[in-house]
Amino acid sequence: MTFGFASASIIDLIATQEGTGDKNCDDHFLLIYGDPTKAEQSHVIIPTSDSQYYIAGVSDGELLIVKFKSNGDTLWAVTSDIFEDNGRIILFDLKEDRSGFLIGSGYHRLNNILTGYVYKFDPLNKTFLWVVKKNNLGPLEIVEDVYPDKYVITGFVDNCDEGIILEINKDTGVVNKSTALKIGGCQEFNSSVVVDGFLYLSGRYTNRTISSFDRMRIALSKFDLSGNEIWTKLYLQDAFNVNARVYEGDLNIFNDEIAILGWGDHDGIDANNMDVFLMATDFDGDIKWAKRYVLNPTYSFRALTMVTNS
Repeated sequence: MTFGFASASIIDLIATQEGTGDKNCDDHFLLIYGDPTKAEQSHVIIPTSDSQYYIAGVSDGELLIVKFKSNGDTLWAVTSDIFEDNGRIILFDLKEDRSGFLIGSGYHRLNNILTGYVYKFDPLNKTFLWVVKKNNLGPLEIVEDVYPDKYVITGFVDNCDEGIILEINKDTGVVNKSTALKIGGCQEFNSSVVVDGFLYLSGRYTNRTISSFDRMRIALSKFDLSGNEIWTKLYLQDAFNVNARVYEGDLNIFNDEIAILGWGDHDGIDANNMDVFLMATDFDGDIKWAKRYVLNPTYSFRALTMVTNS
């Protein structure tokens, strides 16, 4: 039995249940959680180490964390107003660390000022242990918890001037180190994976010439676990002489290859001329294969997540 989840406007949780042999999803249920008098959105749903689920998002401008059973019964819900203003707050990522604590990250925007944040939450006592706020940082992703004494968070400086890696002390929330990568006009780290003691980060690189979009490429970087860059490589189009607007959407490991999902305009900068791209590299960043799927849409879209069929 498997469960799949997604968020949709005011509905906080949609769950579909698939039988082991039926691929038509004929058996399913719809669970609506929340207060209809509040503006609520779910952003992340993850399984817990005790076979339950966490849902995290926003309720009337406050951070929301809910723990619930696989049948949809709510165990508890907590909200917190960490900014105490009328700005827009978005939760971008949520992970459970090896000790059972929750690490959340995202960004807040007020008067066009972007502030990235990271928090550590104790689900046993239902308390926020610390919150880190960093000005001018965009969406922040939490790297897999493989470090003994620190959390590693990736993202980018507002207006994507450079990719950023933050190293935060697990106990105190103090930012011990901030590493920036700037190889052109605009860098953005979006997805991460740790393999054999190395951190691989994918995102987008833009060598701005005419606009913010004309030299946008999928990028893959390799770092050691101390934050030292080993290499960065760009893919699918000439990075310096050809107009193309290609975004990175997701990164994963399949069959001992680094698989990258992307979307965009391979031959220009038209936001309504989007194709989907799948590619794979080895662990040295050398491309193994790449595919382009021409969908001919009449609207703009994004390709955000890859899943296996297993």
